[in-house]
Amino acid sequence: MMFNSSDDLRSNKISDYVKYLKLDTQIVLESGLKFDDCVVAYETYGQLNAEKNNAILICHAISGDSHVSKHDDNDADGWWDIMVGPGLYIDTNKYFVISSNILGGCMGTTGPNHINEKTGDYWGSDFPEISVSDMVLVQSKLIEYLEIDKLLCVIGGSLGAYQSIEWGVRFPDKLHGVISLAGGPRLTSQGIAFDIIGRNAIRRDPYFNDGQYYKQSESPNTGLALARMLGHITYLSEESMSEKFDHDRYDP
Repeated sequence: MMFNSSDDLRSNKISDYVKYLKLDTQIVLESGLKFDDCVVAYETYGQLNAEKNNAILICHAISGDSHVSKHDDNDADGWWDIMVGPGLYIDTNKYFVISSNILGGCMGTTGPNHINEKTGDYWGSDFPEISVSDMVLVQSKLIEYLEIDKLLCVIGGSLGAYQSIEWGVRFPDKLHGVISLAGGPRLTSQGIAFDIIGRNAIRRDPYFNDGQYYKQSESPNTGLALARMLGHITYLSEESMSEKFDHDRYDP
């Protein structure tokens, strides 16, 4: 039996439909650090109406990007094609859909794989620690740039769910509603423990090089794969675990 994941649709290639916004204001992170020269990669679908009241922001999960859906038949598949598009559940004939790569997301928006203009080198592990609140702050600057006073809805799954909730807490006057899928107000202690193991798998990969691996021919792909496998176990319900692994019980 084959099990497909949205990971199967992802690549290192950034969509040809991505637009870029260089923020003209300094971002003050939750830690207090000040961040200059932030670039936001985003895509839009559908048309913003004259009243500007049909805009939906979709927030992606940890390994996602701005390419939530393909724009036409010749475009690469998006990670939520089943939901977003003309005549679908999130109908782009009706709604103006915005999807941006999160701060630190490394798919167009400023992240560790970008050049630190102060040093002329890749940020790598020198990239500052960021929070969900920081991601949402950057998204809010994009929405301001698009001159949208109030979003119809913010939708997100997994890490995107945390972002959608943060939107509701931080900017309640800038949206009508939140749809949070497979997320919560905070990560459990067990979730944090699994994340620590995943991070250690990456850091102990011989090619990690303290996070400064962008100039190397090899990347810490083995550690990343282990971390991703561990993560996918934590994403499954008991029923999904049984469906995926019970057939291997006697033939691992």
